[in-house]
Amino acid sequence: MPIPPHHEATFGRLTDAARRTFGTDHVSATLLDPDTDRLPFLEVPGLSFIGEQWIVVEFAGGRRLELEWNVAGVGRAFSLLERRQLRMTIDKTASEGLPGWIEAVVGTHGRVTVHAPVAEFDLEVRVVPDRGSALPFYVHVRHDGNVVVEGSQLHWWTFGAGRTDDDGMAAAKDLMEQVVLYGGSIRRTWRGVTLLDEHGDYFSGPISGPRLPFRPQRLHFRAYS
Repeated sequence: MPIPPHHEATFGRLTDAARRTFGTDHVSATLLDPDTDRLPFLEVPGLSFIGEQWIVVEFAGGRRLELEWNVAGVGRAFSLLERRQLRMTIDKTASEGLPGWIEAVVGTHGRVTVHAPVAEFDLEVRVVPDRGSALPFYVHVRHDGNVVVEGSQLHWWTFGAGRTDDDGMAAAKDLMEQVVLYGGSIRRTWRGVTLLDEHGDYFSGPISGPRLPFRPQRLHFRAYS
């Protein structure tokens, strides 16, 4: 069943914004099931949108969001385009290597220190925010190409196992981008540790963490700026 005309018009504005932001050559816009449902589909590098009952957002790493067709949901869809453009700009302009990329993300809002190789790690980077309510963390790159992002509150996130090195690095950068630029929260339950974005929506996890004998815990943290 096609979406209502006012939703279709909203999706058209989203598509126009994507073309202005990324350029026509980097935007794919079409209809899914054109003979029946006629659902509008929009894709930019690393991100896609489908106009259904909700605005369905799918990220390159597999994460999925369902946004309402209200002011807040539509505004968030537009902001995701802007965030994706910012990430692409950082990827393009950052100095070569992971430390240079982290420095570009952190900017003047924290300290990035590269440490000598330790144990099985070829590279270790320490990131400390200036803001007390933001999360410090370490980044380790293993000999096998896996990337570990860890901290006393963040716990231990390993990326790359069972995937290509590029996929693991991209997923690790996604997590660092969320922690540094946007903040979020960490939910701890008996099932493990889950990272939520700044809106309280699922971002990644769960991973194994300390067992909680009592009720679940939620730690909110701010962006670095």
